[in-house]
Amino acid sequence: MSWSGKAVWPDCEGGRSVPVDHDVMNQTGEADESTLARDLWPENKGRLLSDNGDALNLPKSRRLPREYDALCAWMCVDPCGVDTPATAWVQPEPGQEDERTEVTIRLQGFVENISFGMLGTWNGTPQGAPKAMQTLTLVSGGCSDAFSPQVEAVDNVLELMQKFLAREVVNSNGGGKIDIKRRVFHKVRPTEPPMRGYPVPFAEDPVGRARKIDHMWSIRHRIDAGSQDSSGRIRRENPVVIRTDFREAREE
Repeated sequence: MSWSGKAVWPDCEGGRSVPVDHDVMNQTGEADESTLARDLWPENKGRLLSDNGDALNLPKSRRLPREYDALCAWMCVDPCGVDTPATAWVQPEPGQEDERTEVTIRLQGFVENISFGMLGTWNGTPQGAPKAMQTLTLVSGGCSDAFSPQVEAVDNVLELMQKFLAREVVNSNGGGKIDIKRRVFHKVRPTEPPMRGYPVPFAEDPVGRARKIDHMWSIRHRIDAGSQDSSGRIRRENPVVIRTDFREAREE
């Protein structure tokens, strides 16, 4: 399965944002330095049947460096405004500054913990809305060759973003795991233009608690999940059905 939760990213000072998956390079160890981390899983577990991209035919902008020094020359960060999230971009080639490619990392591993309901960890109270998270924890499942490059790459991306934003550097992936979190709610401000949030299915909120606070806190994103059948076709699935198994995720 794969999941992709598309956040509402600000488009600062014009330009065009291009949604692209970025694959983690291996670059160290016994495997060839041009190997993608996803190709190190046994039995081609990390590759979709319809995916024929590899390190040799993917452009440089699609290959996320594993090592920190190379990442510094590959990625840049736009802090945007006070109330909007910072955005990581791939540094454009000369003459292509108007085409922006947001960094979206393809991550693969075995699910250890997951809270993918539309309301995540929300406790149902207005006071709990700011802390509500959708969470996912990925582990190696015993295949560190494919997983360790991803842990290192994510740590480097976080460190570089924190340095760009002049914040204390905190390693959030200790213990050889990858923890992904996303806030459930967006704070509705009086000065912003009206925007309709995603409705919460009755099965996830039968009492309608989220609807009662949507004038203060709204849901502006959703997670898309799918499963691959034997023919390689991806079928949409309800994210809450995801259980412990090998999974692919995309982190923005």
